[in-house]
Amino acid sequence: MQIQGYAIQLENKTCTPAPGQKPVERTDMFIHSEVLADGTQAVDVPLLEDDFWRWDADFDYKSNGCIKLKPADLKDPFSRLDQAGWPKNLALQVS
Repeated sequence: MQIQGYAIQLENKTCTPAPGQKPVERTDMFIHSEVLADGTQAVDVPLLEDDFWRWDADFDYKSNGCIKLKPADLKDPFSRLDQAGWPKNLALQVS
């Protein structure tokens, strides 16, 4: 899956199986939304059930195990972090 816009990566998680089933590790998990890399909406493609880079309605909450939010709801914490001056690039210092 390719996520182009705002995203927060989540750690891998082993799901608790039902009795008799094997545990499944969920990987590549994100909190994200259907937006372009710059956070804007893609052009609507008529007759396409789901435009992957466009948030159209509540049915866009559907995801392959990830957590999907409305674009405005996902942008809000990023804008608050920007106001607080959070570091966008981190460097590991090894001595």
